[in-house]
Amino acid sequence: MTPRQPLTASCYPTWLSDIVATYVRNFPHRGQLKILRGLEILLGTKRWNVKTEYGFRIGVDRKECSQWVILKTAKWDDEVAQALIKNWSPEDVFYDLGTNIGYFTLLALEHGLKKTVSFEPFAPVAELADCNIKFNEYPAGRFNLERVALGAKNQTAKYLPGPTSNTGEGRVVEATEGANDTISVITLDSYLESRKTPAPTIMKLDVEGSELDVFVGAENLLSNAPPHTIIFEADYEPDSSIQNSKIVKLLKESGYFIQALPKSYAGPKRNYLATLN
Repeated sequence: MTPRQPLTASCYPTWLSDIVATYVRNFPHRGQLKILRGLEILLGTKRWNVKTEYGFRIGVDRKECSQWVILKTAKWDDEVAQALIKNWSPEDVFYDLGTNIGYFTLLALEHGLKKTVSFEPFAPVAELADCNIKFNEYPAGRFNLERVALGAKNQTAKYLPGPTSNTGEGRVVEATEGANDTISVITLDSYLESRKTPAPTIMKLDVEGSELDVFVGAENLLSNAPPHTIIFEADYEPDSSIQNSKIVKLLKESGYFIQALPKSYAGPKRNYLATLN
């Protein structure tokens, strides 16, 4: 599908968004999408500013699959959310790699974690995450939003935005793949060396195929101060094992036990939980 720029951060009024969310979540019927499309045409297309099951609000684009799920169910990737909630505490420092519009960053902030650091390299999407965080009025000192990607080395790279149905599928690509956007990539070790931000104690990765590169670029962190929990998405085999054996080898050598999380959606990827032995 042809990539598109995501909608701007402009949202419908909270009261209207709440009415629509109640309607979508509690009164499903044939023709519901047609009614929503008509309403958006009448009012001018914006984001629906909806409240999630966890209490924070987030602006969603009905046309994007993951954001439609949030509008319809008040949550997203709940196996990831539950694993995070089970494993973190208010004293943790949470790094959200591939934050997209900020759902898991907002979850961490809502649960009162000491610090969150979010990484979203695609500027239009990073702007949405920033607006969502600020809309919830969390204290500025509790979060950083970094508009860079993490990888195996410091460089500039080509970035291919996601398709119309899911800008969260944007990814770093080879120059030969026809991407026009250029982004900055740094290693996690370099980031920690150059910033005064505390190191992560718990991380979530949704980096669309760059998982191994991120781990390679975090060699010093994983050797000397490994986070107690890492949740990451990866391609998988029919038996639920991780397709890339290098990821498994690197994490096991760093002292992690890896297990697959329940899978809530179709597709070639699933989420994994890595905890220190």
